[in-house]
Amino acid sequence: MLINSSSSQEPPSTHSPSPKSSAVNLIGYIYAELGMGEHVRMTAEALSGVGHDIAAVNFDMAASRQDAEFNFKTTSEPLHDINLFHVNAEAMLLAYRYLGRDFFQGRYNIGYWAWELSKCPDDWLMPIEMMDEIWAPSEFIQTVFAAKTSKPVKLMPECVELPDFKSRPRSYFGLDEKSYIFVFAFDAFSYLDRKNPEAVLDAFEQAFPLGTESVTLVIKVMNGSNQKPAWVKLKRRIEANKRVVMINKTMDRTDFFALLEASDCFVSLHRSEGFGRIPAEAMLLNKPVICTGYSGNTDFTRPDNSLLVDFNLIPVQEGQYPFFEGQHWADPKVESAAKHMRHLYEDREFGQKIASAGAHYIQQNFNKEVIGSLYRKRLNEIAGVRS
Repeated sequence: MLINSSSSQEPPSTHSPSPKSSAVNLIGYIYAELGMGEHVRMTAEALSGVGHDIAAVNFDMAASRQDAEFNFKTTSEPLHDINLFHVNAEAMLLAYRYLGRDFFQGRYNIGYWAWELSKCPDDWLMPIEMMDEIWAPSEFIQTVFAAKTSKPVKLMPECVELPDFKSRPRSYFGLDEKSYIFVFAFDAFSYLDRKNPEAVLDAFEQAFPLGTESVTLVIKVMNGSNQKPAWVKLKRRIEANKRVVMINKTMDRTDFFALLEASDCFVSLHRSEGFGRIPAEAMLLNKPVICTGYSGNTDFTRPDNSLLVDFNLIPVQEGQYPFFEGQHWADPKVESAAKHMRHLYEDREFGQKIASAGAHYIQQNFNKEVIGSLYRKRLNEIAGVRS
């Protein structure tokens, strides 16, 4: 999510005193049903899981549903000496106006930021100056911000855990019980060029050209009622293919996970991802993942646990994404994705082997205990507390 904010206010001094303790305020979209909302909730789960003291402050400026559960201590004022902002750089000046100078001043401020392109915009120099430190969810993001500042930029992966959810038969979603089902999900209000749904359709049609194979492509869409020309064109194309099922409604996370569980494979031919939460969650559900071999997801999608799609780097064009000037991202090769789709369809044993490797990797490296311990160690270092 991108929020355009500008302000003539000067940011607070970043020469913060040493925190008295490593307890932390988590600031973010704690009830919002969007990626950054899930990010702050998973951080709370991870820190709480290792016994770290937290207090959460809701930054409710997100234009999304606010129906997610949050079962941790909340406050309207900062209770601790460390702030951990799950509010991206482009929204930090808005957060400053919303929360007030006193919220920042005298505290150690950390930006836990996502970004999807290869360079950090110059417009973010002031938000960076507002922070004492940046946490990056992936090596891709770490490299981007480390090139822009001499402040600490720490690699802090996101926690990936599955919620409690009820398994559903395919009939619940109107899907064929016998078909091999590929799933792709995106938000129609987002930048379609980055999520690249047209390439998923191209690969599916190239992989199964005869029309006789027992295969289905499910495209799960959020905010599919918008009338952007690019979306309207894509929607017509989806509706013209009888083997493509569009689920155009807002699902809660439990139903979305039930949909992933009922499928056979998750596909993402994105041009760039900051982290790639949904592919990671699909892997944790023991599903083979086909995805572009570029950007944040490559921290966990590896040649031995996923099917990586070849790509060329191309310039980002005007109108495709904010701060496009001088940026590059991936152009995934449709023929590479189609080959992977066909391979999974024809060799189910291979698909299960890849899926098992992916699930094991996520379980071992992104669980609450591992990630929470990493967070706690760094927060203790900041406060001078022995771990």
